[in-house]
Amino acid sequence: SDFSADNDDIVEYETITGEEVNTRRYWGNIFRSMFSLFQLFTLDDWNKLVRPIVETHSPAMTIFFVIFLFLTTFGLLNLLMGAIVDQAMTVTKEAELERIREKEQDLNQLVLAAARLFSMMDEDGNGTLSLQEIH
Repeated sequence: SDFSADNDDIVEYETITGEEVNTRRYWGNIFRSMFSLFQLFTLDDWNKLVRPIVETHSPAMTIFFVIFLFLTTFGLLNLLMGAIVDQAMTVTKEAELERIREKEQDLNQLVLAAARLFSMMDEDGNGTLSLQEIH
């Protein structure tokens, strides 16, 4: 398949849309192509990048651009969201562990206070409380 456009196709596109087709500006060399693909990845005015190529050069490029968009924009954004959700889950889990530790400390404090109270009530020191010691 030939990825070059006939001058007639470009003139027709420019006449219909009122926009200039300037493939050299966006796709003229490797750096410009990479920058254009980055612009496509960010969805920044991507219609001006894609439509002239598809309509004047090769309609089959639609497949490339759609696959590129799905892999980059949606795929990488899903990875980013996954990282954010994973971080949120980690923070939540750490907060839950801290809450459990605090409850355990409170329970230990309660057990120590109860043991001290019972030992103070145990007047004869035998380790048990009788009815007389409780009253």
